[in-house]
Amino acid sequence: MLKPMRSLQRRIQDFLAEPLPDEIALNHNPESLTELVLNTYASGQPFDTGLIKMAQICLGELDHAIAEAASEQRRTYLITCRKLLVEVLQELNVQPENFIAVPKEDAQRLGLRDGQMVKVVSQSNPEGVWDLGNGLKKPMIGKVKVVAGLRPGNVAFSLGYGHWVYGATDLVINGQVIKGDPRRATGIHANAAMRVDPLLKDVTLSDLTGGSAVFYDSKVRLQPV
Repeated sequence: MLKPMRSLQRRIQDFLAEPLPDEIALNHNPESLTELVLNTYASGQPFDTGLIKMAQICLGELDHAIAEAASEQRRTYLITCRKLLVEVLQELNVQPENFIAVPKEDAQRLGLRDGQMVKVVSQSNPEGVWDLGNGLKKPMIGKVKVVAGLRPGNVAFSLGYGHWVYGATDLVINGQVIKGDPRRATGIHANAAMRVDPLLKDVTLSDLTGGSAVFYDSKVRLQPV
C-alpha cells in the first residue's frame, strides 16, 4: 500500500517526538544548535540569517560527531539529524526571503535603513498592491537592504518570493483544507509596479531595444510603512 509522502516539516516533527534510546539519551543535549534549528523549522517560525549560519555550522559539527560516534545506534541518529538539516537548508535555498536593494547613496538621501519595511508604488500602481482578482489584494511591501555597487537612482529585487498561491495559503479541495506554508509568502514580488501600456491598459510597456518588459524604465517610489 502506498503511503502519502510526509512534508519535511512533519518528518522533522515526528523525528523530534520519537523517544531516544537510553544510550543516546545519556549523552543527549536538547539545547544543541542542531535541535534548535530543527525545532525552529518544525514549528514554522521564520528563519533569519543568523539561524541559517548556525545550521551551516551544525553540519560541520555533525560530521565530526558522526566520525567519533561510539556506537552504530548513535551514528545512525546523528546521520538522520544531518540529512534533515541538509534538507532544511536546501528548501530555504540559503536565503529565506528577498529584499529591496537600495544604493547606499539613495538610502542616505532618503533616510532609509537596513531592514526597514517599505511599500513599492508607481504611477501605474499608486496603491502599491497586487489585485488578485478575487476581492483580495496583496501589498507590495518588502525589507530594505542597503547595498554598494548598485547604480544610484535604481532599486532591485530578486524574483521567486512573495507568493500568494504556490502552497503559500490555505486551499480547500473537495471540502478538505490543505494548509499553506506561510514561509512561501515571505518577501516581495514587485512586478505589478511596472509601467502599464497607456492604451492597452493590461500589459506593461516593452523595451524598444531588447523587446522585454520595461524593468529599466519603470519609476517607483519607496514609501516607509
